[in-house]
Amino acid sequence: MRTEAPDSPPGVRPAAASRRRGIALITVLSLLAITTILVAAFFSLARIELVSSQTYTDGIRSYQLGETAVNLVVSQLRKATAPSAGGSNAYVWTSQPGVIRRYNVDGNFVSAHKLYSDADMILEATGGSDDSGEPENAEQLLVR
Repeated sequence: MRTEAPDSPPGVRPAAASRRRGIALITVLSLLAITTILVAAFFSLARIELVSSQTYTDGIRSYQLGETAVNLVVSQLRKATAPSAGGSNAYVWTSQPGVIRRYNVDGNFVSAHKLYSDADMILEATGGSDDSGEPENAEQLLVR
């Protein structure tokens, strides 16, 4: 007479029931391992995308800062070489590395427009004299 295991289905031998439980355990563990691998791959891809987007953002920021510097110099060049506002005073301008000088038609210095970063980007002519030996006008400040 055959005896059946108390936890096995009726008509199934104990060895077959333990094999079924073993296959179920292997199947569940395999699915758990595949799910873990997929989750780890997802997080890895998310990290790569984050680094990629940060690199792209840094590149765009650098490009914009470079364009800002160029636009500042172009603005200074346009301002320095623009005709006078009223049209009554004509100006002559000369350029040298880093500065544009403006003179009136009599050859007197009017202003200097610096093309580099400084506290005073535009030096205007003062026209006065100084007894302390300091430069008389803004043009002489550029020579220092």
